[in-house]
Amino acid sequence: MYRKIFEQPVTYDFRILFHPSYVLPMIDFIGDNTAVKSYGVCSGMRLIRHRRSYEAIDHRSECVDYARYVLGVWLLDQKISEINLSEKDPFYTLYYKYKYYGMAVSPLDDVIIFSTIFLSQNTNYHKNTVKWMRRILSLYKDPLNLLKIDREKIMKIIGRSYQITRLVDSLRCYIEKRDEILKRDVRTLLKCPWIGVKTYFAYRLHVLLDTKYIPLDKNLIRYLSRFFDVKSYKMPRKKLCLIYRECSFCDLRDSCLEASLQNRYKDLGGWLQTLTFTELTRKRIAEEDN
Repeated sequence: MYRKIFEQPVTYDFRILFHPSYVLPMIDFIGDNTAVKSYGVCSGMRLIRHRRSYEAIDHRSECVDYARYVLGVWLLDQKISEINLSEKDPFYTLYYKYKYYGMAVSPLDDVIIFSTIFLSQNTNYHKNTVKWMRRILSLYKDPLNLLKIDREKIMKIIGRSYQITRLVDSLRCYIEKRDEILKRDVRTLLKCPWIGVKTYFAYRLHVLLDTKYIPLDKNLIRYLSRFFDVKSYKMPRKKLCLIYRECSFCDLRDSCLEASLQNRYKDLGGWLQTLTFTELTRKRIAEEDN
């Protein structure tokens, strides 16, 4: 067995670490301080939380190294060294509250992460998306196996939500264009059915680890509205996202909310967006524990 220790000034309850993440459907919790990555790349890897470190245990050396992504520690050095916020900044309080909070990702599980992001469209993530993905993974191991199954059977076993029925078409397109998306031009993803800019930005953040991209979800918009008039900005337009490789080149960059946030927070905008979910998760867990 291989073991690797990731020393941290602060460690977080695994529920708080994983619940805001698209990695969550692949994780099983064992007690308060142990988790297992049950599906996808490095399935079976054990993760342990200590007071000032995380530990990964697996029979594959490459997996204990890969744990730095799953545990979120990959981003911490960059985050701590590069960010500087004023007290009036919308993220100032969250930043200092969660300064050592990482972002749990699994970029080698791109098919699972893509499917999870897709199924999170316009629904409750923990109540519905995680349930659907856990059912898919427990029955079929890999979402790609859905492409071999009759659509009516999928709906009967997994659910009849429109997100599930649309996933099959979008997933088939994703697999056909996967190499181009991952290696050449991620904008190709926008050509797949039912893919909007929020899904596109989430994919860039959680699969390609392009941390300047910020999925403009309802929770974030609600949070930012407490600090400034969000409606004074324009929302990203899919047509323009297909044209421009980066927001900084877009014709809408001076008035678009996404471009404005990227310009302000540089490579850490995606992490800051994650903190708004982290805060909600922490409050929900505190209520459940009481």
